[in-house]
Amino acid sequence: MVKKQAQQEVEPSNVDVLVEQGVAPETFSDGLPLPTMMVFDLDYTLWPFWVDTHVSPPLKAKEGGAKSVDRWGESFAFYRDVPGILSAAKALPRPLLLGTASRTHAPDLANTLLKQLHIQPSNKRAIEYFDHMQIFPGDKKAHFSKIHKASGVPYNEILFFDDEVRNRNVESLGVVMCLVRDGVTRAEVDRGASPTMQPQAASPPTSPSSSPIATSVTKGTQTLLSLDLSALPPLMTPSPPSNTLLITNLNSLATFLPQNLEHIHTLLSTPTPLNSFSPLRSLRRIIVSYPTIEAAMEIRQLLDGSPLSENDRVRIYFGEPTPILGEEGDDQHLKAPSLGKLLFISPPPSPPAGWEIRQEEAPNKDVHAEDLQRALAGLGNQVKERRASADEAGSSMGEDEREELQGNQNRSGTGSMTVYHPKDHGDNEDLPAVMVVDTTAGMEEETTAASPGGSSPVDGQGQGGGRILSHTARPPVELMEDTWNY
Repeated sequence: MVKKQAQQEVEPSNVDVLVEQGVAPETFSDGLPLPTMMVFDLDYTLWPFWVDTHVSPPLKAKEGGAKSVDRWGESFAFYRDVPGILSAAKALPRPLLLGTASRTHAPDLANTLLKQLHIQPSNKRAIEYFDHMQIFPGDKKAHFSKIHKASGVPYNEILFFDDEVRNRNVESLGVVMCLVRDGVTRAEVDRGASPTMQPQAASPPTSPSSSPIATSVTKGTQTLLSLDLSALPPLMTPSPPSNTLLITNLNSLATFLPQNLEHIHTLLSTPTPLNSFSPLRSLRRIIVSYPTIEAAMEIRQLLDGSPLSENDRVRIYFGEPTPILGEEGDDQHLKAPSLGKLLFISPPPSPPAGWEIRQEEAPNKDVHAEDLQRALAGLGNQVKERRASADEAGSSMGEDEREELQGNQNRSGTGSMTVYHPKDHGDNEDLPAVMVVDTTAGMEEETTAASPGGSSPVDGQGQGGGRILSHTARPPVELMEDTWNY
């Protein structure tokens, strides 16, 4: 049977006054029975922060214990209604037993805060209001097991306030849990202490010799109760495991110094090599990925909640999967184009492995190849000789004979051919004429003279052992000022 303490008439100067002032819960003065003990979680139940995440020691009390300030100047205090609730619980004619059950990873820091924060108007330290304190990481069942053993209070006479749904597992022990959403308030205490939140009273076993009157009285005390689940937050589906981890709560900028990042990289890649490591200083987090999901799960179990630096106790979550291989095992990374298309990349790609920088030679001063230079030089000499002989012959010929000779030369397949002559087209005689001259005849004669066997100049090895003529002579140098003097 649930054992509850009946609240007696109190002096108006005590709880009634606190209720009228809006400081104490109304259930503390309505005359209905209250639970024997109230147990509170700490983080986001008594105060609006995670003590192991947001608080950086050392701490210093301010404003007479109304708040505490950490090393960065951040202020920390209880929720607004908490001091009045604790004060009223101890102001009852039969004070309630109070306790804490917290799974924080910073129990020493939590105790320091409870010592520095004071409750008004008594101006006592908050830690003095709690009769039983269990602050350590672990399942809340372990906390209540220790509280039950130390206090002797049955589980079903304990009312527990917490902000996490997962801690409802303490109800399997018989503890009544009230889920709070925005910290403990007077309304939350009234809801938790109402008869509808209390477990159904179990009738004690009766022997055959029990009187009918006693049995009827016992049955008359039974009340059908219901559990109010309207305040439950919507169910949140946790992120499925992936090979990507989001390492958060890196509030200290010193964490992102190169030497510290190198240490963190080594720590994260010790069990399994990392696939990627991306520190995001502005977001105070690091995103890493591993080759497999199992490796990421192992790191998360190992480092979640542990300090990576002096003041940062990290929280690690799974992120979106980082693809490493495609469905068919194909590499999903962007590939460089083929070697024949590397010139189309802007900027150009990095040089290949083993490439060495060499000192470039001076620019080539030869305008044309040596064989072309010789051919052009021979062409210029032959043109000059033909012009000289034509001038001598023309001086002894008449005009009609000169035109006939020129026509024959144009129709001839050997020697030279005039392509354009200004006189033939009625143009200015000062314009230059265009003539094509065959220079192979003279070269063949020279080759024949040099090769008694009469082999072709293009043969590799003729009967006479002739050589290959593979070079062309360079043409004569002609200045621009000479070109325009016509």
